Amino acid sequence: MRPHRFWWRAEASFSVQVCFGQRRPAIRPMSLSPERTPGLVIAFAVLACVLLIGSEVWREWHAREAALLSAGRTTTNLARSLAQHASETFEAMDTALVGLVDQLERDGMSDERLGALTAALQTWSAQLPRLRGLAVLDQNGRVVASSKPASLGDNRSDRGYFRHHVENPGRSPHLGAPVQARTDQRWVVTLSRRIAGADGRFLGVANLAIDAVTFASFYRDVSVGERGAMGLIRTDGTVLARFPDQEARPGQAIVPDLLRRMRDAPDGTAATAISPDGDARIVAFRAADKFPFVAVASLSRDEALSEWLRQATLRVAGAGPVILLILAAGILLSSQIRRRQRADMALREAESRFRLMAENSSDMLCRVDRAGIRTYVSPASERLLGLRPDELVGYSALERVHPEDRERARQEVARLQEGLSETKLTYRTRHRDGTEIWLETTVRVLHDPATGARDGVVTSSRDVTDRKRLEHQLLALARTDSLTGLANRRSFDEALTAEWHRALRTGTPLSLAFLDVDRFKLFNDSYGHQAGDECLKLIAGVVGLVARRPGDLVARYGGEEIAILLPGTDAAAAYQTGERARRGVQNLARAHAPHLPFGVVTASVGVVTFRGRAGQGSDLRPAELVAAADRALYEAKRSGRNCVVAAAALGLQDAPVRRVA
Repeated sequence: MRPHRFWWRAEASFSVQVCFGQRRPAIRPMSLSPERTPGLVIAFAVLACVLLIGSEVWREWHAREAALLSAGRTTTNLARSLAQHASETFEAMDTALVGLVDQLERDGMSDERLGALTAALQTWSAQLPRLRGLAVLDQNGRVVASSKPASLGDNRSDRGYFRHHVENPGRSPHLGAPVQARTDQRWVVTLSRRIAGADGRFLGVANLAIDAVTFASFYRDVSVGERGAMGLIRTDGTVLARFPDQEARPGQAIVPDLLRRMRDAPDGTAATAISPDGDARIVAFRAADKFPFVAVASLSRDEALSEWLRQATLRVAGAGPVILLILAAGILLSSQIRRRQRADMALREAESRFRLMAENSSDMLCRVDRAGIRTYVSPASERLLGLRPDELVGYSALERVHPEDRERARQEVARLQEGLSETKLTYRTRHRDGTEIWLETTVRVLHDPATGARDGVVTSSRDVTDRKRLEHQLLALARTDSLTGLANRRSFDEALTAEWHRALRTGTPLSLAFLDVDRFKLFNDSYGHQAGDECLKLIAGVVGLVARRPGDLVARYGGEEIAILLPGTDAAAAYQTGERARRGVQNLARAHAPHLPFGVVTASVGVVTFRGRAGQGSDLRPAELVAAADRALYEAKRSGRNCVVAAAALGLQDAPVRRVA
């Protein structure tokens, strides 16, 4: 305990009492008479020197452990970076494969098409500097298109990746074992995908090769010391890439002990292993999320401890003068004791005021240190969370925050660390009985009275569950039509704007259908508005059943008009959806005698489809999609009602195409 650290002394006194469930008077400094001071000061100085030596030994031991821990974090972070870099490389290449496979499955593999594809593959290969080669193999393993025309006609049916796709009908990418290129014998890593016909029949393989040197060149820019190493290893133990490569090269199998450690060690943790040359290394593994490989990073333990050893030598050499200074400072201790007595009295008064406020506050007050650990919790925790203070003290302040809110809480903590003095956070947590509650917590930064430095935070939390529940109810009411239970016009406008921009980005189709109840005013005049409302509810239920995909949206656009938004739906499928909605309304068989010649409630539907070009934007706006659907609906009304009219593709000048039920 340091005399000048005001809050530490107060917190230590009060927190220890709370944790042990009893109140003990704070320890007061011993009152020393002038006669006893010199002898006691000398005894204290001698004891301090002994403690200093012991603490120095303890500190050096823990400094050594901290150096090893830091090296472990370094290897863990390095393995994570290597895994991310390799995954991004493979994902970038897989994106090219996906596009190539989609194109082949869509356009076919005719000789004319494959001849043009070879030129395209050369262009693609030039745009991807990390790519070694890109080729298409037919069902017999013969190269029919390639970024390297010289390889056309080669038979690669003996390659492992080709056999894998012949034997496995899956459509996922396959990361193969390293192979040597037949042209120059250089090691390459292969990534391939299966090409299949519409009936699932095997048509061939699209394959690309990445030069293993690509990864080694990336590793050369990262320092791992003179005896460290990095690399990528397939989960079956085959080396994909390594730097430096004195111990293993691409295609070789790692030693069984390392393979066992790789499979048994928790992902992202560091462990100590002995290399083949007898050097103790700190090794970390990181498995990729999508591809079957593990990134490995290792540092020499001796190199990791070299800086600690140098610093420890200097600190031990400087311990002698420090001991002499402690003895010299002993003569000043008596005056320090008197200062401590005065400070301790002020401390007890401050502690008493703090305890009085904390124990009588309806809000839960917490003291959190710089490491994010609670050191004090007020008794209000039992009312808010059903937990005693001693069940919360000593744990992270974020450990009870709902996982979905935890990242936002960490961001607020980061803002405090960057200089913000106060913030407010609303998040979910759980009561002891398992119910989910919302807390609103105000966080204020505390400062050390002696140095002015930031020294932890104090939080004040209150239950706002009822308020959040009301907010959610109001939000749901604001986005839902009260009569039909469908989405309202506001929700539709927001969804239309979002899906429009997505269609522009991805080039996928976006369809919109407008359904309008035929002669609904006449129905209301004949049967009454209450019957009209019941009819609208039935129709809303029927229409809601025809758009069941997660991205589809059925909304009441206004009056008796219902909008059906269909992302990723082409014109033919949109027309079928509109027809199902029209038929569903007619099948309700709701009597509507004045509506001749049908005699039952019917609906007219207008459908329009928009398809943008990926990444090229458009001069059209979402409102024009609505206008086109409305014009198609008008055409359906004009054509006799109870039918579906599909407009031409949006942006073309063709007249609407009428399709009558």
